[in-house]
Amino acid sequence: MNFFNELLGLIIAFPFFIVLLLIAYASFRKKESKKTVFMIVDGSALFFWVSIISLFEVRDPQGEPLIWVFACFMLLSGMIMALQYRIRGKIDIMRVLRSIWRIGFLVSIVMYVWLITDTISMYMDMV
Repeated sequence: MNFFNELLGLIIAFPFFIVLLLIAYASFRKKESKKTVFMIVDGSALFFWVSIISLFEVRDPQGEPLIWVFACFMLLSGMIMALQYRIRGKIDIMRVLRSIWRIGFLVSIVMYVWLITDTISMYMDMV
């Protein structure tokens, strides 16, 4: 059980480790490159978001990062649905969810890099 906890902590602390595992898995499957990239993005996005929420909790233990992340996803989904309705005249929920998940992945990478460097510099200043 201790090994499982350490592995889970490693995955949450370093979500790029998941990306490397998914790249290794995809190289054995020999899929199309576009599908491989989307599989890697879809598979690792959750780990980036969990890492971001835990880093926000380290930075501000009194805050509620999960509420802010949820609110950002709701705002993004509303904007994507409005844009899709304006362009196509109808809303495809699966397409909206896929778009939110993939845009959220790009945002999560930027936020992860920003938070990890900020947290490291915060702890370096304390020492």
